[in-house]
Amino acid sequence: MGTTIDSFGLNHDGIPVQRFTLDRGGVTVSLIEYAAAIQQLIVPDSEGRPADIVLGYETVEGYEKRPWPTGRDHRTTCQPDRKCRV
Repeated sequence: MGTTIDSFGLNHDGIPVQRFTLDRGGVTVSLIEYAAAIQQLIVPDSEGRPADIVLGYETVEGYEKRPWPTGRDHRTTCQPDRKCRV
C-alpha cells in the first residue's frame, strides 16, 4: 500500500507529465496530469484476479491524438456557454 509518483513522458510541447499511483490493498489507480486522466484502475475481478477496467493509453501521445475523452475528466471539454461536448 502506498503512493508513488513517476514520469509518464513528455507532451507535444516537451513538458513533463507525471503519473500518480495510489495502491490501497487490492485497488490501484493511476492518474496523469494531462487532462486529469485516469490512466489505469486495477480492481479484483469476480475470481479475485487483478483486472484493469479503464481504457487508458500507455503514452501521453495516446491521450493527445485521440479526440474522445477516454479516462479524462469530462469537465475539461465543457465550454463557458455550459454546452459540454464529448
